Amino acid sequence: MNFKVATPISTLFQKASSAQMGKILSLSDVLEERDRGIACESDLPRIFHCELSVVVKWTEEEINHVAELVRSQKILLVSFHVPSCFEKPLIENGVFVPVGTRIREEEMLKNAKKNVADLRKIIGNKVEVAIENNNYFKTGAYESVCEPPFQTALCEHIPCALLLDIGHAEISARHMGTALNEYIVGLPLDKVRQIHLSGITRGEKENKDSHEALNELDWKQFADILPLCPNLGHVTIEYYKEPTVLIKMLQKLRIYQI
Repeated sequence: MNFKVATPISTLFQKASSAQMGKILSLSDVLEERDRGIACESDLPRIFHCELSVVVKWTEEEINHVAELVRSQKILLVSFHVPSCFEKPLIENGVFVPVGTRIREEEMLKNAKKNVADLRKIIGNKVEVAIENNNYFKTGAYESVCEPPFQTALCEHIPCALLLDIGHAEISARHMGTALNEYIVGLPLDKVRQIHLSGITRGEKENKDSHEALNELDWKQFADILPLCPNLGHVTIEYYKEPTVLIKMLQKLRIYQI
């Protein structure tokens, strides 16, 4: 499969020795910038995973901030979250809970289209834009935004690509009472330009997005989903704990490029 390995610039970089850092960079084709602003001296191309919610109206300051980073780092692809159907939900025990007024689906689609259109006025049309599927929890703060039909509508309405987070998809499928494969095939897989991989916690009552090392089930799910994404461009392992563990996973991920 012809994809590029995109490694996040994270706090793990600060833990790694110079030898480990060199190995991580040698196993990466692209670096993924985050909002944390951690520096990394490397000539590798960059993509940018932004924390902004694409379905909430952006301020001029937010748009200019993203545009400046995209231009200064020569970003190839910028992706955004679709976190909640509320503008400013609270976080309790690691998940969103409803606060304020719920945003209607029509308004979320309108906001997303305008946000990206305003950004494109500055960065142009050559930079790819993608949205990431979020994980669903039964708190009332995740309604609509995690459903495949809404994510498909977003991709078509903006228009943009999809960043498929497989861990998020598994969490959503379980909490919605459906099988992972049924959830996945409901997404616009032809629009998938990036995949995020990470190990989740599979509990007795619910799953959690814990960004652990990938286990055999995680790798199998990735292998099953990979052929369904014909336009895939990047694959990212979201793991931030031990450099040696990340190196082993990057080495394994490289095998799937053949």
